Amino acid sequence: MALPEASVVIVSYNDQECLFSCLRSVYDNSNGHNLEIIVVDNGSANHAAKEIKERFPGIKLIENSKNLGFSKATNQGIKASGGEYILVLNSDTVLSADALTILISFMDSHQKAAAAGARVLDPQGVAQPTCRRFPTYLSGLFNRTSFLTRTFPNNRFSKRYLLSGWDHENIRRVDWVCGACIILRREALTDVGGLDEDYFMYCEEADWCYRAKKKGWKVYYVPRAKLIHHPENGKYARRKIIHHHRSMLKFYRKCLKEPLIIHALISAAVFIKLAGLLLLYVLGTAFKVISKTLKLFRIPRIIKAWHK
Repeated sequence: MALPEASVVIVSYNDQECLFSCLRSVYDNSNGHNLEIIVVDNGSANHAAKEIKERFPGIKLIENSKNLGFSKATNQGIKASGGEYILVLNSDTVLSADALTILISFMDSHQKAAAAGARVLDPQGVAQPTCRRFPTYLSGLFNRTSFLTRTFPNNRFSKRYLLSGWDHENIRRVDWVCGACIILRREALTDVGGLDEDYFMYCEEADWCYRAKKKGWKVYYVPRAKLIHHPENGKYARRKIIHHHRSMLKFYRKCLKEPLIIHALISAAVFIKLAGLLLLYVLGTAFKVISKTLKLFRIPRIIKAWHK
């Protein structure tokens, strides 16, 4: 039996409907490629694994009893795969018609490419930022959601880090691409190793691309390959905020060789920012609860009537 041309690895956690849409898009747009599809279920509730088997009996399913994190689950899928290329795909994405073919053809023609990422669009067709320079200590001040970037979007530090000074319409070598859709060369995986499992989620793809670049491999952004990425619905928002900041700290400590005092200062700054974001999250949640309660008891109508 011939080895698969590419293996598609999808990690799933309590997102069955998104996952089913993603799987349908992979099957519908396989375009004759010899694929294997591997789903790693990270301990989803409500018998999700059983439903996955019933709807898509042809996939390989790895069932975890608990959520092991994105990096560890992805590595499980990679180890179970046999394709020359491994497409790591978020479960909340939908591939366009030619995305898979474009990515495979690109990797075939660029033998030093360790990885390539697609152009990721939101459901309205607006491109999401999915390729960047490697994070530095300044990235915390000039990232996509920072106060300085929102206030001064054209400052050179934000533009340099976010690669926002070009139209993203052309193929380009970049430092790293987003793990929502990243195709990896098996030879590079053998050379570089898998994802660092100390990252529960976030920054694992930046870390892997950093290690690949140090070994002489290249990473590319390939905009002709497109997919839709559905926005997060706020589920597990607090946990995601915490994991993101923990992962950024790990990347700083692991990849940026700076004096201990610099690491200490940056760690303090990250924790202060995290505390502020969590406070805003709590206040926002409380405001929503209060607003719903007021509406439930028709308090606004009572006040309005009283003022009359």
